Amino acid sequence: KVLTEDDLSTYLPSANKDKPLKRYEAATLIAKCLGGDVWLKSNPEINVTFTDSADIPSSALGYVHYATELGIIQGMDHNTFVPMGDVTRAQISVMLQRFLSLMQFTYEKGMIANVDTTNSTVSIKKSDGESIAYNIGKGIAIMIDGEQSPLNSLSVGMEAVITYSEGDLYSIDAVSFKSDD
Repeated sequence: KVLTEDDLSTYLPSANKDKPLKRYEAATLIAKCLGGDVWLKSNPEINVTFTDSADIPSSALGYVHYATELGIIQGMDHNTFVPMGDVTRAQISVMLQRFLSLMQFTYEKGMIANVDTTNSTVSIKKSDGESIAYNIGKGIAIMIDGEQSPLNSLSVGMEAVITYSEGDLYSIDAVSFKSDD
């Protein structure tokens, strides 16, 4: 769980839907996605050295520290962070690219060879003929043609890309085939 109930009420209400994120908010959200909450519990020393660090809300200081230490977000000119500045499209694009590079995703492509809904496993046959079985735990995203789908919607013969990070299964993206009549 990345966002708390309070986070949801802060970022998702209709009143905020057209408001840009502030830089400190972007740092907070990305830090939470990368495990910043867990890290902050065991690393209480926060050292934010931006000249405008007093302008960063105290609840966000640790997340700004975490996100800047990871290199996800950087300061602006003259060693400032500009926490209340709006995040531009270019800035969020760079942050997301840095975020994804930290995730260290690995991909396996193949055809679905077996789907066992009883044991929650899927076997993929790679192009070299090797078959690999994956356990499908809770929280694993299963996508078919770009739509989230249940495990029992996968079928033998679908092309699939398995995504994992640091050995943990992250998602299965499959494509259904429709014949041309």
